[in-house]
Amino acid sequence: MAIEPDSKAARIKDLLRQCDGFDGDSVSQAREQALNYYFQRERGDEVVGRSTFVSGDVSAMVEATLAQMVEAFSSDRICDFDPLGPEDEDQAQLESDAVQHFVMGSENGLLEMMMAIKEALLMRNAAVWVDAEEKTERIVSRKSSVSIEALAELKSLPDVVNVEYDEENQKATLVYEKTSKQFKLCSIPLTNFVYHSRWHTPIIDGIPVCAVRHITTRAELVSMGIDKKKVDNLTEYNADLVTEEQARKPRDSQYNASIAYDKSQELVEWYTVFVRQEASNGIDEQRKILFSYRDTVILKDEPCSFINVATGVVIVNPHQFIGISLFDKLKQNQDMRTQLRRALGDNLNATTKNRIAGLDGVVNIDDATDPRVNNMIRVKSTVPDVRAALMALQVPDTSANILANLESTARERSEMGGAALDLQTSQVQIGGDRMGSQGLDRAYSVAEQLTASMMKTIGVTLIRSVFLLAHKVLREYFDEPLPIKRNGKWANVIPSEWPERKSVTIKPGMSPGERTRRASALAQFLDAQMMLSDKGMDEVLVDVNGFNKALLDWARLSEIQNPEQYLIDPESER
Repeated sequence: MAIEPDSKAARIKDLLRQCDGFDGDSVSQAREQALNYYFQRERGDEVVGRSTFVSGDVSAMVEATLAQMVEAFSSDRICDFDPLGPEDEDQAQLESDAVQHFVMGSENGLLEMMMAIKEALLMRNAAVWVDAEEKTERIVSRKSSVSIEALAELKSLPDVVNVEYDEENQKATLVYEKTSKQFKLCSIPLTNFVYHSRWHTPIIDGIPVCAVRHITTRAELVSMGIDKKKVDNLTEYNADLVTEEQARKPRDSQYNASIAYDKSQELVEWYTVFVRQEASNGIDEQRKILFSYRDTVILKDEPCSFINVATGVVIVNPHQFIGISLFDKLKQNQDMRTQLRRALGDNLNATTKNRIAGLDGVVNIDDATDPRVNNMIRVKSTVPDVRAALMALQVPDTSANILANLESTARERSEMGGAALDLQTSQVQIGGDRMGSQGLDRAYSVAEQLTASMMKTIGVTLIRSVFLLAHKVLREYFDEPLPIKRNGKWANVIPSEWPERKSVTIKPGMSPGERTRRASALAQFLDAQMMLSDKGMDEVLVDVNGFNKALLDWARLSEIQNPEQYLIDPESER
């Protein structure tokens, strides 16, 4: 039985309230706390006159780990769609190149991916929006030296909806309305993503309900085809209601009140809600609903074939959507290091300027309590010996023990969050220990394992989902030839003619240490191939095709772009 519009809107509002990540719930509060730790904000336990230092272990580890991951996702080839059969290999490769072009090239995908991965490192999950955006824009163009005879030609230009002509000055003002469709990919702040509280996997294919929150101008909503009367009746957005969004600001400051030239530029809040509902014979269907939570109004309701959101994690929390972040791993470590650093600062102050005991009524209290170092303290002349009026209270120097504890907590930090921070200074440490090249290689290899694990996890969750979703979006919305650059040459693809694909192999690049080790191994392998060739093993153990492949792989590991342009393919027709 169909749900009445009003009751359906109320039901959607109730569903959003029950979703995890909705502003004010425990998930949202945990994200807010993670941001406070990242920005090293005051914790609320500060004591006046004591050190207020806040350690930055969470932020340092997030940035160091992200820096190691950047290399892996800067590769020219991150994914390969699996062919459906031997006759499909060339087509699958073409589609892989095309999707790579749109995801990582035309949409500045590397930056968006890095922002999403940083969200996962700090706040447990990552989310990326992938869609085809169709908008109508109004463009004004002014032309001078326009004769009256040329006016008719200007009016007939494509997309021109109005022409104003100044006959005296021979100037024309042309108004265009252009509708364009573009592939869109952007990272979603987790502040703006809510999901079914009992979903059991970090990938949301088949989830009963999830939603993405948007804050746009009224004009942007109208350009998406939403009825202008509905848009004009929406409540203007009030940013003060969203505490987690406020926490994202590096400094403690309030958002300014809405500043808009006219009503069309006022900000409004709305959600894209993806919900599964019964269609017929007990079979459910996916629907995409644009919804105003504050006004309980459905702006648009239509069926859809997929959710426009790809999600992932860096550390898997088995059978849960929500992942595990570096904040979860390092929160207690940062608390401990904050206490130790505060104790170190307090001890330094106490040993630099000892406390003083003074006779009441004899010592000038203002001088005795002056925080400056080596300040003069006035004592009444009635005291024959100033030492009888003043006495320094010795404070033991405990800095050595505190520093030892800080080193211990640094080791615990590496065990919990990985050795990304240690690798930034490991060359100095290893050099000081006079470790050989093999020891250096092993040290880097072991230290990178946890980061490599996180990299692979985000690859098989977020990156895989992004490429599969991008393939679906291109297939569904683009039926005209699209130009892509492939192996240094331009080619046209028609995505609507592609077959459906559900399998993709993710091949993230390697960290600098992994790349160096692999390139060194391949170089030795190339030497072995040449030796075998010299020994008469051509077409027995080695051949020119195998040598060409090994040489290309070595060149790619050595960061040579498009090495195919420097070598002749032995199988090609020359």
